[in-house]
Amino acid sequence: MKRIILLSLCCFILLCAGCSQREDSGEKESVTEAAVSDRKTRSGGAVSDTSVTATAVMTGEAVIGKSKKKQEKKTVRNVIDPTGKKRKLKIGRINTKKEGIKFCSASPLSDYAQVYGGHYYYLRSDGSNYTIYRDKGKKVGQFSLNNEYGYIVGFTKYGADFYAITEKQYIYKTKKDWEAVEYPKIGYKDTVVIIDLKKNKVVPLQDDKTSMLGDYNFYENSLIYYNEETDTFVGRNIRDKNSEIPIPIPATTAECRVQPSFSLQLIDGKWYFGTMGLYNDVITLWSLDLTSWKREKLFCYKPGEEYNAFESEDYFMKMDNDYIYSINYIIPLAGGRMIKLPGKIWRETICSNKKYIYYIDEKFRIHRITKKTMNHTIFSGIKAVDVQCTENSVYATGYHKKYYGDYDEYFDVYFSKDNDDEEDPESDDVDIYTEEADANDEDEYFDKEDLIDYSRKKAKKKLKVNNKENPDSFDLYCMDLDGNHRERLWKGKIK
Repeated sequence: MKRIILLSLCCFILLCAGCSQREDSGEKESVTEAAVSDRKTRSGGAVSDTSVTATAVMTGEAVIGKSKKKQEKKTVRNVIDPTGKKRKLKIGRINTKKEGIKFCSASPLSDYAQVYGGHYYYLRSDGSNYTIYRDKGKKVGQFSLNNEYGYIVGFTKYGADFYAITEKQYIYKTKKDWEAVEYPKIGYKDTVVIIDLKKNKVVPLQDDKTSMLGDYNFYENSLIYYNEETDTFVGRNIRDKNSEIPIPIPATTAECRVQPSFSLQLIDGKWYFGTMGLYNDVITLWSLDLTSWKREKLFCYKPGEEYNAFESEDYFMKMDNDYIYSINYIIPLAGGRMIKLPGKIWRETICSNKKYIYYIDEKFRIHRITKKTMNHTIFSGIKAVDVQCTENSVYATGYHKKYYGDYDEYFDVYFSKDNDDEEDPESDDVDIYTEEADANDEDEYFDKEDLIDYSRKKAKKKLKVNNKENPDSFDLYCMDLDGNHRERLWKGKIK
């Protein structure tokens, strides 16, 4: 009996071991099949290690990246628009520090002002040599331009390097429609360059392929820009000009008009932009994913009755961790009531840090809004054309009548309610002087050969002046967040 029980026990143990082995084998086989299935899913149904083609990206049939993107979680907040209507703000978690870096205007050079990595950068020139400064006058480095590059029109810092767009004017000949002779004309050659501070020179990166500084975005070691030859937006590795792939960009539809491409904001892998309805005054904010090309609606609102749709297209100016800035309104990401900023923002001159919002109105006054309480004050007594802030300091570029007096005069006449009957200073009745018109006026005094020679000499004289860097500079001030302890970092020199 004992032998029978022992034999039965041994058989049971062997049977259990066999089942366990089969289960182990089945589990391993299941994992392998899942891996193959996952690879098929990622490559569109075929197991392949080949890279995604530009055509597949362009048609939306492929998604760049080796892993599936997890479905983004979005939070819905209630926001009350300027008309008092409750609307839904649907937005996910966004890393606002991961944003595309655009070129800043640098014509004249003192226009360039940029906060990057918690520091304030600015640029100055003595007419031939350039010096980059940081914060309160610390020299970062110097460089110079060869004659082939002309002068700088755009400048920016991205990563550890500085980049510029240079412009060189040249003379070429062209025929008028009604004449056989060729007249000299002035053309422009723009180049994107990287600044080599170790050798104090610039290195060409590529020929400029777009007409707007804002069409360039530095993002994740790539340069995204509009290619006029292909009529598309493309992205390329900064170091490899042959690595272009197409990038999606919003297009105007039958229902709404999209902002110009230079107004698009690139933040955390998506374009952010706004549209204005063609048949109503509703502004809608959108996102467009650079990888999946998925377009999503974030929020829509109707501005107050005082808003004129022709005054601004800054539907989506910027975003920080607390607000979206849209024309003269701020939209709280946490929900609540939209807030209209006192005064009209001048040329998107708005910045923010953790505590405050600073901006300039059309009378060149600096405003400060406290984020926590929404208290408002006219900040400092400086008349300024640009304001930038870090977490500890505020930097302001001073106003100068030579450069901005015409705009100041135009604003006083055209926008003032007390001068509604005044003539528009930019009306069609004003004669516009051009070189070509001046040359045509000489027809009755010169024969054709003399006229061509006259135009050529005039063009050469103009090039000698235009291809030199403009050394004009504005006053530059630094102060604390309350406007105290003001210090002039640079005394402006205007010729």
